[in-house]
Amino acid sequence: MRNKIIIIALILFLLYSAVSKIKESDSETFSDIYYKNNITLEDYNAIKNGMSYDEVCERFYGEGILIAETDLGLGLAYDLTYVWEGAGFVGASVKITFRYGKVIEKEQIGLI
Repeated sequence: MRNKIIIIALILFLLYSAVSKIKESDSETFSDIYYKNNITLEDYNAIKNGMSYDEVCERFYGEGILIAETDLGLGLAYDLTYVWEGAGFVGASVKITFRYGKVIEKEQIGLI
């Protein structure tokens, strides 16, 4: 009987802990989420071909996530493609490709 009470108490404690964490994460307001990654269309438009990765990271408030790496071999090309979350609609993002550390291509979706 005592073991059953201990097990039930443990289960209740674990459930309480899980619910508390969910409530904490739900407490973010729309503006908290909106401004967390506040790369705007203006920031995106400031990125020009030839800029370095460090210059882009400075403008975008942090490093991107590497999503592709291409080495054509023989020193022909070495491309890295990064993505950043942006301010705007759900899924707003920026994707930039660098060749030898310099911007060669950029795309954006849903920035405002």
